Amino acid sequence: MIGKAPRRFVKACHVYCSRIARRAIVVALYNHAGIFTEREGEAQVCDLDDVEGLARRIVVALQDCRYEAPPDHAARWRDDWPAYRASGYRAVRRFTHDFARMTVEGTDEANRSCLIQSPPTPHGGERLAVTVPATAEALGPAVSELYARYVSARLD
Repeated sequence: MIGKAPRRFVKACHVYCSRIARRAIVVALYNHAGIFTEREGEAQVCDLDDVEGLARRIVVALQDCRYEAPPDHAARWRDDWPAYRASGYRAVRRFTHDFARMTVEGTDEANRSCLIQSPPTPHGGERLAVTVPATAEALGPAVSELYARYVSARLD
C-alpha cells in the first residue's frame, strides 16, 4: 500500500502523437511513489496540429495526475489501456507503430517546469528531451516541436 499522499508530488502525463493519424492522445497518470501508470478513462483526443488544444489537454492531464496506487493490472489484456482504446485502432501493433509516446513530467514536486521526453530513436536509442515552464503557452509548442524532431530523427 502506498500510504498517505504527500501534499506535493511530481505530476506527469503521456502524449501519444501520430503524424499518420494527425492526432494526439493525452492521458493523465497515477504516480505510485515514482512509478507512473495511465489512469483509466482519462484519455483526451485532439488534432495534432491544434497546438493550443493540445496544450490545454496537457495542463488538464497534469492537474488530474493522482498520487495513489493504480488498480490491479494483473488481469488486464494487452489491448486494455486508455490511449489505445481512445485511438479507435483495432490492432495494438498498428497503434504502437503509428503513435509515439511522449512523456511530460514535472521536474520536481513544485511542478513549475516540465521535462518532455520522446521515445528512444531507432538509430542509437537516444531520447530527445526539453525542459520548459509548466504553462500552456510553453507545453503545447514544446511537445509539438519535440515530436516533429523525433519524427525527423526517426526518418533519417
